Amino acid sequence: MNRADLRVAVGLAANVLGVGALFLPWTARVEFGWAALFGWIYLVVCGALLVRALALAALVPGGVAGLAGVAFGARFARAVHAFYAVGVTLGQAVVAVVAAGFVAQSFGYAETAWWVAVLVIAIGTVVAGTGRQISRPRPVVRLVVVLVLLAAGVMLSRTGHDVPPPPPAGPELFLAAAFLQLFAVVGWESTPQLLGETGTSRARGPLAGVLVVAVVHGLALLGAGAAANQPVAPGLLLPGLGPGGGRVVSLLFAVAVGYFCVRNIGTAAGAAARAWTGAAPTMWSLRLAAPAVGLVSAAGALLITRGRVSAIDVLSVPNAMALSVFAVAAAAVLVSGRRRAWPVSAVSAHLPLALFAGPAFVLPVALAAGFAVRPAFALERWATYSFAELAAERDRSRQRYLEFLRRHALSAGIYVLAAGTDDPQQPHREDELYFVIEGRARFGANGESRHVGPGCLIYVPAGLPHRFTDIEADLSVLVVFAPAETSL
Repeated sequence: MNRADLRVAVGLAANVLGVGALFLPWTARVEFGWAALFGWIYLVVCGALLVRALALAALVPGGVAGLAGVAFGARFARAVHAFYAVGVTLGQAVVAVVAAGFVAQSFGYAETAWWVAVLVIAIGTVVAGTGRQISRPRPVVRLVVVLVLLAAGVMLSRTGHDVPPPPPAGPELFLAAAFLQLFAVVGWESTPQLLGETGTSRARGPLAGVLVVAVVHGLALLGAGAAANQPVAPGLLLPGLGPGGGRVVSLLFAVAVGYFCVRNIGTAAGAAARAWTGAAPTMWSLRLAAPAVGLVSAAGALLITRGRVSAIDVLSVPNAMALSVFAVAAAAVLVSGRRRAWPVSAVSAHLPLALFAGPAFVLPVALAAGFAVRPAFALERWATYSFAELAAERDRSRQRYLEFLRRHALSAGIYVLAAGTDDPQQPHREDELYFVIEGRARFGANGESRHVGPGCLIYVPAGLPHRFTDIEADLSVLVVFAPAETSL
C-alpha cells in the first residue's frame, strides 16, 4: 500500500469514526446484547461492498450528489442534498442530547439538562447563519482524538461484568442492531472524493479504511459489553465514566461531541440550501436554512430529553436517509455500466436493513418524488460572488472542483490544480469555457498544446478530450458549462 492509499484509508476512517462511535457501542450492546456485534460485522461487509463499488467512480466530482447528477439528472442531485439535510438535522437532535449527557456526568447532575442540548444547537445555528464553518482538523488528528476518547471511555466504564443480553429473537435481531449502527458508518460515501483528491482509483485504500473502522468500533462494542452505562434519555445510554478522572474525560467527550454537533448543523444548513435552490449556498440561503435546521434539531432534542420520543426512534430517520444515500450512490455507479457486480452486491446487501426503518423510510421516498417534479427555487434573480470566498470554501471542501452556481442553462465552478499534479478530468457532454484566474500551465486539446496563464480564456466544445499539463504554479480556473454539467 503506497502513500496515496494510506492517505485515503486514514481519511475514510476519520470521516466514518465520528460522533456515532462515541456513544452507539454502549447503546447497541445494552439494547441488543451480542447481536450488536453480529450486526456490526454484517454492516462492515455492506460497507466494504459499497466502497468497492464507489471506487469505480473516483473521478466524478461532487460526492454522491455529483454521482446522482451524472446518472439521474440535477433534480435527483438536489434530492440527495435533501436526504443529507433531513438526516443530519434530526441526527443532531440526538447528538446534542449526547453532549448534554456527558456534561451532566462531568458535573455530577442527576438528569440531563435540556437547555445544554438546545444551547449546543443554538451555537451551531448562529455559526451556520454567518456562512462560516468551524475549522476541521486534519484526518489523522480527528482519528487520533476519537481513538483516544474511545479507549478512555472503554477503560473507565469497564466493570468486568457482562451486561445481560436481551432475550434471543432470531436473525432479525442482528439486522435491527445493524440498522441502529448505520448512524456510525455515515461517511462511506466520501470514497470517490477521497480518491479524487489523490488522483487514484484503486480500492485498496478505501478497503483499508473499512478495516480500521471495523476493528475500532468492534473493539468498542466488545468493551461496552462489560461496562457501566449511564442512561441519559429514553433509548440512549452513554459509558458510565465514574467520578474523579472520569469527570474530566466526560467533559472531553462533551467538547468533542459538541464540536461535531456545531459543525454538522452547518453541514445540514448548507445541504438544505443546495436542495432548495439547486446552487451553492449563498448568505441569503444560509440565513434562511440555518434557523430552520436549528429549530427542528432543538425540537427533537427537547422531545428526547422530556421522554416524549425515544432516541432510537429519532435515529431511524438519519439511518433511513443514510440507506437512501448509499442506495443512490451504488445505483449511480450501476447505471454507468462499470463492473455492475459490485454496485448490485452493495445494494442487495443493504436492502434487508430497509425493513427496519419503519415509517422513517417514507421520508426519502417522498423527498425523491417531490424533487423529481419540482424545479429549483431561486432566492434571488442575480448574485455576486467573491473569488476569495469561493477559494476559501473550496479549500475547506478539499475537492479539486467546487460548483457555486447551477441553473438549467449553465453551471459554474472553481477548478484548482496544485503545481506538479496531473489533471484527471475526462471529456464532458457540455460546451466549456475556462478562465485562468491564477497559475501557469499548458493546455492540451485535439493534439495541440498551448501555454496558458492569468487572463487566458479557453473554449472547449462538448466531447473534446482536453486537460491541463505541465502545471508550473498552482492553477485556479473559473469553469462555465453550458448547459449545466451532467457528466464526465
